[in-house]
Amino acid sequence: MGINKRYLEKFDIAYQDIPETIIPIEFVPTSPYYHMEEWREVLPLFVPGVKPHTYWISNMGRIYTNLKSPNYPNGGIMVHSINAKGYHQINLKAEDKNAKKICVKIARLIMLHFRFVPGCQYLEVDHLDGNKDNNVLWNLEWVNPQENTHRAIRNGQRELSYTSNENSRLLTDKEAKALFLDAVSDTYFDFELAEKYNVTEQYVKYIRRGSIRPYLKIQYLNGLL
Repeated sequence: MGINKRYLEKFDIAYQDIPETIIPIEFVPTSPYYHMEEWREVLPLFVPGVKPHTYWISNMGRIYTNLKSPNYPNGGIMVHSINAKGYHQINLKAEDKNAKKICVKIARLIMLHFRFVPGCQYLEVDHLDGNKDNNVLWNLEWVNPQENTHRAIRNGQRELSYTSNENSRLLTDKEAKALFLDAVSDTYFDFELAEKYNVTEQYVKYIRRGSIRPYLKIQYLNGLL
């Protein structure tokens, strides 16, 4: 689950002054706080433009507002929505009264406030158990976009769009490694590899380039394959 690339520049500017010394709180099974709910204020530091002192996010994935409205006469726990891809999201008021509401995914909101890491504007949030409804902190992890896509395909949550026909399947790690080595050997034409591994020529090009299974190209360049 990533952020809109159109807004990367805004986040680059917003996050450049956040000190790297911020230490995230880890909630592990052995911690006495594992089953305890902790709240943190939703800050403009992490969500640029949000109305300050108005919202709080918990490590359990709940959002609280002190803003009174027809839906929340006395404030309270907010009801979030689920987008077309199944991710839980919430609309937050902006500090600028004339600005549109800020739509934020719950999982990203939690990670920003409990496990902020420098450069996270380029990362996506993965649900470790594959359940998008489970937004507790210890079920979330920062991952790069390629790894997030690979995990989704491996777990059957996303179809692989590069295969040649409906009978094609996701390559095992061993098969992907063999395809990559064949693809960089200049021994075969792409159409030959596509037929051999039952994928498309586009898939062959992508795996050679490192767009798919990027760890293979990294290992190859480092002499580990």
